[in-house]
Formats: sequence, C-alpha cells, structure tokens
Amino acid sequence: MAITNNGQPQGPIQFTDATTGSRIFIGGTTPTTPAPGDIWIDSDLQNNAGKNAISETVLSTNAVSLVVPSSYKDLCLVLKNVLVSTAADLVVKLNADSANYVSGSALHTVSNLKVAGSNLIIITIQETQAATPKTSRIEGVYFTNSNVATTLNAVNGYTQTSPISTINLSTSAGTFSGGTATVYGVN
Repeated sequence: MAITNNGQPQGPIQFTDATTGSRIFIGGTTPTTPAPGDIWIDSDLQNNAGKNAISETVLSTNAVSLVVPSSYKDLCLVLKNVLVSTAADLVVKLNADSANYVSGSALHTVSNLKVAGSNLIIITIQETQAATPKTSRIEGVYFTNSNVATTLNAVNGYTQTSPISTINLSTSAGTFSGGTATVYGVN
C-alpha cells in the first residue's frame, strides 16, 4: 500500500513507541477501543487529506475578515452556498489590500452572483507566510443573476511579500445572506 500526503509519496510508517500496531482506523470518529500501537488517521469535514480545518464562518454581513494563522504554509478557502441580498460581485482580498495584485484590485472577483443560487467556490493560496509573492487559484461553479451556470478557473498573484494575516470577503452591493466560508490550512 502506497502512502501519500497531499499527493506526495511518503516513506514507510515507522513506529516510535516500540509497540507494533495491529489495527489502522481511518475517519473523523475517534476509535472506541484503541489499543497501544494502533494507528488512527483522522479525516476532517471535507475529507481533505493533509488539510486542517481552521475556522468556519456563516456569511451574514457585507464584509467578513477571516484570520489566517501564521502556522500554515498554504491555505484553502471553501465557500459553499454563498447567498447575497441582491445580485452582486463577491470580492476576495488579502490583508484588506486593494493594490499589489498581479491583475486587478482584488485577488479574485466572482461576477454577478445570483441572489439565491447554489454554488461551490474553492480558493487555494500558496506560500502564505513566505517573503515572496503568493499565487492563488479559484475554481468552482456558481449561478449568475441571469441563472446561467458559470465555471470558475483562474489564477492571480499577490505581490506583497509580507505574510497574509487575513482573507477579506465582501460584496459589491447589499450583504451576504447565507452560506459558509471554511478555511483550511496546510503545513
């Protein structure tokens, strides 16, 4: 059985407690009868191997600031069923910065989001704490106010070399009226 972490091959399992394990548990539920030497591989809410859930926020105002802990190298932001009070753009910025992007005045903009549309938007940001420019990818599917299913697949960069401390979400009009923003960290 090959073992990978975030898609990268890993070496053999080495036991450090001198106890040979007899069972391997995989899942988000703590084993009820673990024995010394057993291995438990936890899975988070999204079953995202190697990703740790940092926070989950219900979207209910016109602007949300998500805190980014400095202990994570890469981030994944999952936006589910984002609702807006009026057709609007969803704007994503870093460190409340309106400049320092390779393209535009925001890291990503989701145009003309439908008031009551279902959607799934995933944003990954690489090297969030490095003193180098950061890259980001947005992907997903959402409905526009014209009820057109639209795919997202774009890349942008943040040229600021200071660490990312917040991800800022806002609407171009109205307010958020539902949905969740879950931040995952990768070491």
